Amino acid sequence: MISAFFHFVAQRIRSQFGLVACLWLGVTLAVALAASIPVFVTAVQLRVLRNELLSLNTAIGRQGSANYLPFALQFSFATTNENSLSHSAYRALDAFMRERIEPRTMLPIVETATFAQTPPWRMFALPGSPTAEQYEGERVLALPTVDAMSNFSRHVIIEEGEPLPDDGALVAAAGEATDAPVPVLISRAFAERYGAQAGDTFLLSMTQTRAGSDAFGGQAQETVEVQVPVRIAGVWLPRDPREDYWGLSPDTFKDSLIVTPKDFDARIAPLLNTSVRAARWQYILDVSKLSADSVEPFTARARQLQREVFRENRDVILVAALLDALDRYLATSRELLLLLVIFSAPVFAIVFYFVVLVAGMVVRQQESEITTLRSRGASISYILGLYLAQSLVIGVAALTVGIPLGYGLASVMAGTLTFLQFGPPQPVEFSLLNADGRFAGLPQSFRFALIAAGFSLLGVIAPAVGAARSNVVSQHADRGRNTRRPLWQRMYLDVLLLIPALYGYYQLRGQGSIALPGAGGAATADPLSDPVRFLLPVLLITALGLLAVRLFPLLMGLLAKATERVAPTPVVLAFRELARSPKDIVGPLVLLIFTMGIAVYGASIAKTLDEHLKTTTLLRVGADLRLIETGESSKVTLAPGELAQGKKISDPNEPEYWTFLPPQGHLDIPGVTAYARAAQMPAQAREFGIFSFKQVIMAIDRRAFQDVAAKAYRDELSSQSFGALMNALATSRDSALVDRNFLARSNLNIGDSLTLLVDPGRGNTPITYTIRGGFDYFPAITTGKDDPVAFVTNIDYTFEKLGKDVPYDVLLSLQPGVSGHEVAQAATEKEYIVKDYLDAQAAIRDAQSQPARQGLFGVLTAGFLAATLLTAIGFVLYALVSFRRRSIELGVLRTIGLSEGQMAAYLILTQAALVLLGALAGSLLGALAGTLFIPFLQVGGALVNQVPPFIVRVAWGDLIVMYAAVAAALGVALAGTLLLLRRLKVFEAIKLGMVT
Repeated sequence: MISAFFHFVAQRIRSQFGLVACLWLGVTLAVALAASIPVFVTAVQLRVLRNELLSLNTAIGRQGSANYLPFALQFSFATTNENSLSHSAYRALDAFMRERIEPRTMLPIVETATFAQTPPWRMFALPGSPTAEQYEGERVLALPTVDAMSNFSRHVIIEEGEPLPDDGALVAAAGEATDAPVPVLISRAFAERYGAQAGDTFLLSMTQTRAGSDAFGGQAQETVEVQVPVRIAGVWLPRDPREDYWGLSPDTFKDSLIVTPKDFDARIAPLLNTSVRAARWQYILDVSKLSADSVEPFTARARQLQREVFRENRDVILVAALLDALDRYLATSRELLLLLVIFSAPVFAIVFYFVVLVAGMVVRQQESEITTLRSRGASISYILGLYLAQSLVIGVAALTVGIPLGYGLASVMAGTLTFLQFGPPQPVEFSLLNADGRFAGLPQSFRFALIAAGFSLLGVIAPAVGAARSNVVSQHADRGRNTRRPLWQRMYLDVLLLIPALYGYYQLRGQGSIALPGAGGAATADPLSDPVRFLLPVLLITALGLLAVRLFPLLMGLLAKATERVAPTPVVLAFRELARSPKDIVGPLVLLIFTMGIAVYGASIAKTLDEHLKTTTLLRVGADLRLIETGESSKVTLAPGELAQGKKISDPNEPEYWTFLPPQGHLDIPGVTAYARAAQMPAQAREFGIFSFKQVIMAIDRRAFQDVAAKAYRDELSSQSFGALMNALATSRDSALVDRNFLARSNLNIGDSLTLLVDPGRGNTPITYTIRGGFDYFPAITTGKDDPVAFVTNIDYTFEKLGKDVPYDVLLSLQPGVSGHEVAQAATEKEYIVKDYLDAQAAIRDAQSQPARQGLFGVLTAGFLAATLLTAIGFVLYALVSFRRRSIELGVLRTIGLSEGQMAAYLILTQAALVLLGALAGSLLGALAGTLFIPFLQVGGALVNQVPPFIVRVAWGDLIVMYAAVAAALGVALAGTLLLLRRLKVFEAIKLGMVT
């Protein structure tokens, strides 16, 4: 019985293999997209985390850097001398760390580094030794601590002398004490400061109090002096100060005497009452074994170990920097995951609707079979069981292919540069085991995939629920009611959805955000993590799309009325068919409008954000490359110690002058096509009778600047073109361009004089200019609300009034593909003094590699391509399936006298009108939603620059791909329909209609 049931299921799948394959494709796309989101998030965030943990501060080196964070669990003990550990207490604590903590770090340990430090000792030259002859008297030479560090010799270079034996464990050393000096290592800084060298011997001394008795036999404290002779075995330098071993900077030990843990335990610590004032246990972990799914369990384990250590000794703490970084990773991963799920919601809706549409086609193709089974005694549960088994087969096949496809999609998304542009795919990780080798449970990607498959399969089964209840009578009755409107039209769902969409837009326009209960500060929230701002336009597209579908038959009816007396018969028939069969056209029309609208809106978001990034970056930099240069100053500055060598410093009252290399020398650098000077200086302008601060003047080479900075200016951002502004600046040598906001506040007009106090670095110089124009935004000057008011002047006139040239930036135009870094290096090699540089293209690439931006553009691209594919497939299926369903009607039309050519024209017009009007309506709705809602994505947030304002750009160029796909689908549909028409046998179609 069971085998017969599944055999019947297999036969049904084979009989409708094409439609079932399309169902499988839709479910597979849903699974792949769902699986790709968590995989992408974990891949890019883990990459960011590892870069943060493993990055080295190349600018200042490891030494003295507080920003370097080794991937290690670091337990630190540090307290005052009164609370220092005794020798026995330290040994017990160290044993606890080795036996209870070290084996349970979860990730593999690369190296264990321990450190223990005594209180400071007084250091003397050892009496009677050759060293004592070098120092006069019995004075204290230094106050070093004695530090024991495991594996120290592996990580240092011995400049002089010999290394200590490598001893990484604290062991009992009873009986090993001798009177020989303890070998120690000193740093180069210690050696230079105190003149010590290998072979020198010293005496360490410290005062201790011990329990004793007084003259009467009572208890008393006696003071004793403990002494340890030491010998300088060698002078050390760190082999690589950026190694993870140096959880504390090597400079921390510059005044320490380094001994082996064995000597520390046997010959140093036993002499002291409280022998350890600071200690550290550092477990350097293998970061390559850290997977995305193991981060949360690892942090939980680390905090559990922290609690256990705290119970053992309250003064031992876990250094929180690593856990803080992991917590930031978890928080940003959750935020990014939520963001991408929200932005993927429309794509999932498209896929789900496609699945429901195709499932409906499958069920309608099998209506006769269902009614036959019902008439022969099959129960509703049996029919539903058939579709459930069929759905499970589709689901298993979709999961089998969709999950690996999702990992591939995540790899491509991680290399996304911008919309429809990809770099090299980035590696993603897959593992079912956690860091300690045990089964970690289903990855998040699998769980997302199962949820997507479940929802998609509900869409597969849903159409079968109603069909399972039908019989022969209800089936023929349903065919006779083909003009009945869909349920959502009878419930006016389109109007109901339009109300919240319009209300949301009203609130956004009034206050920049949606006022949600309890959501204080929503107006300043990041728009790309605010779901309402993105889902509202989707809601608007859906509502207006459904409204357009409602009005479509009315429009077709009007066209049929208008053309019935003048148009050929196929035209009238086509319009009447579209007007009288709303139930048949709703599915493909909604799919066309919704997918086209979402695609246009998503592509417009991508294009607007992309162009805005380029605009803001070029506006900030001012050109392709901006070299921040300086010149040779007449002022003499001395390095530390040079004053003591007799060198003279410049008189502070003397004026400062600068000399510069000729700027045209930049043109000799390969790849540089043009240059312009731009000098920025603080300035003060007389405003409302006082001098106002927070203002800046930028003096430029007008002609050269126009050539170099033209690409950074957007005419649509200002009331004047860039050429007009440069012409205004050329009116006279004292011309000035002024920020329009300043003009409005100060009641100044074009042609008025403006006096500025210009500060070139040492005192203010008044310079009078004539206002020749105003600007809203200007290249190389940031113009946000908190930025200084800006003035633009001629550089030669400004330098002339200052009486000297002052340092300036050099703006360069580069040939495509030229590296700004290499140009800056070449300028340095030509002896230009380049303090820093701003590379526009490098800044754009850095911004494009942000995880949130990569994910957003990856999802938009994936959604766009999925919508294109599903729209094309859905329409082809609709055309072919509808022809088979209407073969009886077509046979009747053929028998009453329509020629084959008229039939072909009728079918072509029907499908072409549906596609063209659906695509047009969807495109217009997407453009409308973009125009209305995209500007609100700039309100708040860090991913989108606030200045200048958005210029909404509808991505008509990118939509050529989708229009081409729809046109190709229309062509395939028409070709298939005409082929079926040629093969149609009228008598068979009519006879079939009589039988059914």
